[in-house]
Amino acid sequence: MRAFDVCITPHRVTAFTESLNPIKLWEYMAAGKPIVSTDIAGFRDYPSLVRIARDADSFLDAVREALAEDPKTAALRQSQAAGHSWEQRLDAIEAIIADSLQRRETGASGQPANNNERRSLGVPAWKV
Repeated sequence: MRAFDVCITPHRVTAFTESLNPIKLWEYMAAGKPIVSTDIAGFRDYPSLVRIARDADSFLDAVREALAEDPKTAALRQSQAAGHSWEQRLDAIEAIIADSLQRRETGASGQPANNNERRSLGVPAWKV
């Protein structure tokens, strides 16, 4: 990617590409380089940071525009990518698990859970 002038994602638009949350988007954002993509899931969510093309001619036009892009946009992409790093994702998962464990221990009321509350939270009966 170091040698790229523009990062491109020329995927066909299909049901499959509509189901993606493409990791490549975050890799491209982290690199800070201009991005041109077809109109697929994930990429279209960042119109200020990704140029979206709907056909071959507009794809070529978007690449030309990307080559002339203001270099300051790189920092915006990198900032956006920082919030989607593997470390950030792990922190979010750990927070959800910690919250879930806390709720299991205290029950919905914030007090130690009784057996019925624990069962409704999915705690196996043998652990009650």
